[in-house]
Amino acid sequence: MRVRFNFRPQLQTLAATHYLPNGFALLSEWVRTNIRAALIACHRIHRRPPPSFQASMPSIVYAHGFKSSSRSRKATQLRDYLLAHHADIHFYAPDLSFDPDIAINQLVPCCGNTPASDLTLVGSSLGGFYAQVMAEKLGCRAVLLNPSIRAFDTLLHYLGPQTNLYTGEVFEFTAEHVNVLRDFFVPRVTYPERYLLIVETGDEVLDYRAALDC
Repeated sequence: MRVRFNFRPQLQTLAATHYLPNGFALLSEWVRTNIRAALIACHRIHRRPPPSFQASMPSIVYAHGFKSSSRSRKATQLRDYLLAHHADIHFYAPDLSFDPDIAINQLVPCCGNTPASDLTLVGSSLGGFYAQVMAEKLGCRAVLLNPSIRAFDTLLHYLGPQTNLYTGEVFEFTAEHVNVLRDFFVPRVTYPERYLLIVETGDEVLDYRAALDC
């Protein structure tokens, strides 16, 4: 099982490939132990303060995946790490709605008035899809963890009643929600150098090649 840690495409010299012998369970641990280097590197990429730049606190916004919550392992590990080692960074991890339209609108106030140069979105799975959408909208950086780039295809298999794995909320995921995701789709990112992509090649649900092609 292979995980790629990749800055694309201008920063190929920084790219590395990591092998995780015990599978996806180690991805969270790898992210936790390497997140500082990843965020610092990502923070330096494409940092161009606007002419009227004013100093502001850097912010990281985490978007969780489908049927997940702000209490997920990756969200918790990132929150704890930043609190212990980078208390000067604002961290937001909202509990996103299963409705894509509402979820995107929930992320907007988390980003607030933070300049794009001080804002990084981190998203896992469906949250990676949302992070990409927001990064393109705001011009900020994004860290995508095994993102569901074509979420409208992946989630077709989940139409019908669903249960949030953390909150127990029961909801109906419909074809209308899938169509909203399709409307949000970003076929090609405008500035790849603003993105840090981490993918697992052995995922049974998500095809990593879709992320590499974006």
